[in-house]
Amino acid sequence: MKTLTNLALAAALATGFVAVPAYAKEKAPAAPAQNFSKEFRAAAGPLQKALQAKDNAAALAALPAAEAAASTPDDKYTAGQFRYSISANLKDDKGMTAGAKAMLDSGAAPAAVLGPLNLHLGREAYFAKDYPTAERYLSEAIRVGSKAPDILILAADVQFKQKKYPAGLALAEEAVNAQKASGQPVSEDWYNRGLAAAYNAKLGADAVKWSSMLVRAYPTASNWRSALVLYRDSKSLDPQLTLDVYRLMRMTKSIAGERDYYDYAAIASERGLPGETKAVVDMAVASDAKLATSKNLAELRTAATPKITADLASFPASEKAANSAPTGRGAMGVADGYLSYGQDAKAIPMYRLALQKGGIDADAANTRLGIALARSGDKEGAKAAFQAVKGPRAEIASLWLLYLDVPPTA
Repeated sequence: MKTLTNLALAAALATGFVAVPAYAKEKAPAAPAQNFSKEFRAAAGPLQKALQAKDNAAALAALPAAEAAASTPDDKYTAGQFRYSISANLKDDKGMTAGAKAMLDSGAAPAAVLGPLNLHLGREAYFAKDYPTAERYLSEAIRVGSKAPDILILAADVQFKQKKYPAGLALAEEAVNAQKASGQPVSEDWYNRGLAAAYNAKLGADAVKWSSMLVRAYPTASNWRSALVLYRDSKSLDPQLTLDVYRLMRMTKSIAGERDYYDYAAIASERGLPGETKAVVDMAVASDAKLATSKNLAELRTAATPKITADLASFPASEKAANSAPTGRGAMGVADGYLSYGQDAKAIPMYRLALQKGGIDADAANTRLGIALARSGDKEGAKAAFQAVKGPRAEIASLWLLYLDVPPTA
């Protein structure tokens, strides 16, 4: 960014600098619109001759006299231009910044260089951690037309540094769209910046949005984990909804660490799902031999294992009762049980029966119907179920829909 900005400014200034006339007393300025004072022309003559001879030391020595003689806006602009050019030749960043500021403050800067000048000053303020100043200059650069993607993402980061998250997210999204429009790939880091900002600001809807953008562009298991953990931890989810988040983490292979496995298994245990409890603990041990020594996980498996046989044996009678019940509550319970054992083909008709009879949480039923259909390979049916989910569950349903579009890559 720094090198590119300097090059952009140098390119914008190049034509103007070459066109600056030799300030010999006998010659008038080449551009009639420019108003140079007699004193400045006299002081600038030796300076320009030194620059044309590529004698940077002599030019630097002559610069203070030219700056002191500058009185008109054109004088001050050109003096700043001299300082910028000499400093660029000497690779003096501070001098280049001082020159850019002098050009901008002169009020005589041509429209063509307003963007590069503001960008240069905004970028330097950013690296100096002077974020309010960086915001001012970068906002002006964007206003006058400097809307390259890397400028927009820098401006977004300035907003994030000041905890102005909504404004920063709007700029970051504009940067992403501009980068896509240019035909260039969007950096994974840009999505992560937006996601982190949404999380820090506790903007749940934005966190889901940026999670989806990240995963859609880079659907790795680690990004799926980032998306789902940030979603899980940024909201106060009830246990039933959290359970469905963990089920998506399981499908995306993004569960990691004892905490994830324990929380998942504990919620399943509390919901009366011994088969899923044991399956999660078994999965934890298979993923990491060290977890075989976890006392907490062992206790969950020990409590769940003896219950599995009786639990499975109860399903036929429960299913029969659910079919004749006036509401769908019994069917929902049976469906949840089948789902917990991975018996999706049996869970699907029971969720549909529960929805038909009513008297249940339709959003939860549609979420889990979508899960069962997704796991059974009915992608279109799953999409229809997830798209029917409203209310607080709409966000997790949208993440399941995303999974159907972009399952995790290796």
